[in-house]
Amino acid sequence: MAEIVNTGHAQIPSDILDDISSRFIINIPADERNDVIRLMFQIELGHWFYIDFHCALRKDLPKLNLRTFCLIMFNHVPFLKKHLTNFDNVLDQWKSYKCNVPTFGAIILDDTLDYVLMVQGFWAKSSWGFPKGKVNHEEDPVACACREVREETGFDCSSLVDEREFIELKIRDTSVRLYIVYGVRKDTIFQPTTRNEIKSIEWFAVKDLPSHKNDKNANSFFMAIPFVKHLRRWISSYRQRAEQESKEYKLFLQREVKNKQNKKTTDGLINNGHNDVNKCNDKMTPRFWAKSWNNVTFDWNKIWSENYNIHEMLSTFSANDDER
Repeated sequence: MAEIVNTGHAQIPSDILDDISSRFIINIPADERNDVIRLMFQIELGHWFYIDFHCALRKDLPKLNLRTFCLIMFNHVPFLKKHLTNFDNVLDQWKSYKCNVPTFGAIILDDTLDYVLMVQGFWAKSSWGFPKGKVNHEEDPVACACREVREETGFDCSSLVDEREFIELKIRDTSVRLYIVYGVRKDTIFQPTTRNEIKSIEWFAVKDLPSHKNDKNANSFFMAIPFVKHLRRWISSYRQRAEQESKEYKLFLQREVKNKQNKKTTDGLINNGHNDVNKCNDKMTPRFWAKSWNNVTFDWNKIWSENYNIHEMLSTFSANDDER
């Protein structure tokens, strides 16, 4: 039978504490164990997991507040015991840091929007999440998100990030903004640039991700669950926008083709009109041409007899001379 750990009115079986410790705390690299603020974030993840999964499965377990849970974990994990004498100060420092420093990252989708890239940390036994992290002092949010993605996956998403496309949630008093990056090829090679932080990187079908703590495999994706419903809504909205834009583009192309056809028809009518005029002019224009006027000969008798009454013309000339 598992040993019961008592802290005030709280009684938690030691096997549950061991499970949480192995998932979130024990596997933290030795050189990072002195960063108590970092450790507090891992203990907070363990608290979420305890409330959402262990307490949901066992109704007899006490639903502890964060402070009590942290105190139990500090007593249970050997390398945390040294911080017990300064426990309240550590907790206050962490809360201040957590509330004032937001988290930024990215949700990376393939070019079909059917798959999303997720990472698994070394210290998380089986939990998958999105690449993200705390912003540095005076660091731009988009730059922070790109840096975290590059550190955890080796992928540079800076050219694909749209600062207007993101999901932002308040999770346990912490502001978390994840930019949506789409169009990444599934055959892209991913390799973390930091050591002992990311254990695995894989694509998952968006439709298969749990969106509720009672869904299948929810404990393996509990850090991503708050974002899944929002992500599916974004994908649906994006596809509707893309479909509408595609329809509008097709209509635009149809109008362009129709305009070109109308222009071709109009040009044809104009050209035909010009040809008719040219044909008419050809009939009216005398057809004689010579390299030199010395080579030009006219049959004047024929010209005058066919086109004019020479006597009338001479009379007109004579009358005009008299008037002058």
